[in-house]
Amino acid sequence: KRQRKLQNMVELRTQELKQEKEKIEKINLELALKTSELEKLSLVASETDNGVLIADADGKVEWVNDGFTRISGYTSEDFQGRKLTEISLVKIRK
Repeated sequence: KRQRKLQNMVELRTQELKQEKEKIEKINLELALKTSELEKLSLVASETDNGVLIADADGKVEWVNDGFTRISGYTSEDFQGRKLTEISLVKIRK
């Protein structure tokens, strides 16, 4: 009787672990798909001639692409750690 109880406990736990494994595999697949999508978007943002600026929720610049620096006249270093409200987005060229 005790052995049967232990066997039932093992079977139950094995089933629980299989379900957890399936959940983890599903999450891993979703993460792989998201990673692939982000890599594509990153490539587009890096290589486009259009200006791309990424700022956080507080308006602090996190990244600009080469197109943005070409259009604005600033270097990417000019934006590092600065808020958008601190910068005139286009330099006046003489």
